[in-house]
Amino acid sequence: MDEKYTLQLINEGKDIAYIIFRSTGTITADGETQNNIFIVKLDVTNQQGHAREAHIYPLT
Repeated sequence: MDEKYTLQLINEGKDIAYIIFRSTGTITADGETQNNIFIVKLDVTNQQGHAREAHIYPLT
């Protein structure tokens, strides 16, 4: 993970990947599939201006 990026995708092999999203607020994550494409929706609320925290979402 590289702290200078807000959003990253890290692949750990053929069937495992992680989305890393750094934010100072509360994250709500959701996803949906459209035409064989998985769409990830990340919504940020309550941004406080504190240090960014990493939120990690595994994709399998």
